[in-house]
Amino acid sequence: MKYDKISDQRIFPKIFSFSLILLLLLCIIVAGCDVINQKGIMVNATLDENSNESQDLINDTFDDTRTIVEEWIFASPTYGYDGQDIAYIDYKQLGAAEYLMRYSYTSTHSGYGDRTYMMASDILTQHVITVDIKGRKIVSAIIDNRWDEMNQKMLSDIVDNALNNTDNNQDLVKLEYVPMQCITTPWNAWLANSSIRFIKAPSEQEVMTMYYANQSIALYDYQEIKTSGVVCTVCYSCATGYKYLVSVDRPDIQAMLYTGWKEI
Repeated sequence: MKYDKISDQRIFPKIFSFSLILLLLLCIIVAGCDVINQKGIMVNATLDENSNESQDLINDTFDDTRTIVEEWIFASPTYGYDGQDIAYIDYKQLGAAEYLMRYSYTSTHSGYGDRTYMMASDILTQHVITVDIKGRKIVSAIIDNRWDEMNQKMLSDIVDNALNNTDNNQDLVKLEYVPMQCITTPWNAWLANSSIRFIKAPSEQEVMTMYYANQSIALYDYQEIKTSGVVCTVCYSCATGYKYLVSVDRPDIQAMLYTGWKEI
């Protein structure tokens, strides 16, 4: 039989191509391997129960990630209650598929979360929310470095050394406020000029807390202390006979000093 060189030239490439296909299938089924898709992107070809999700994460663009974050913010309790005018600020990449994204927006009432059954004052409040997204999952969302939007708690109520990496008390400053005769405290003056109405009269602590919450200031360790049994009644010169003590985060000290508090 005469050797047909031309036939061999046609058959060998086909056999070689077929062998490559078999090798690729074996790679996918047994161990998984990296292949290049039509767009020139390296993707993992392992066939498992999470393969579709992995492929989706690879194909996600930065705009897709922003869309996921923004839709989450729109549906969150604080923004969902009265948020408006959301604006993208910036981002920081933490890993291959993890980002910290910051947005600002305005609430038309004070406070955080769903305040439907709460007494929230009608005051425009600016917020900054930082969202940690990994893949397509929201890992955390913190508003104004104070409020945990996922757990609906103030950060001061959450023991989380991973976030603070320090003892919270190290960053607190103790202050005192001594009311003077005939001078209305800033928080009571604010309440008198607000549209807030109560079924039951609020305590001094409750009014003070609401007033400073509108300025995104959290108060800790509230105390009301009687300072004297004999009270002078001369206006503007004499104290009322009691004082208030609170602690605040160090960055808030200037705002507190401005409203009449003193560091102790």
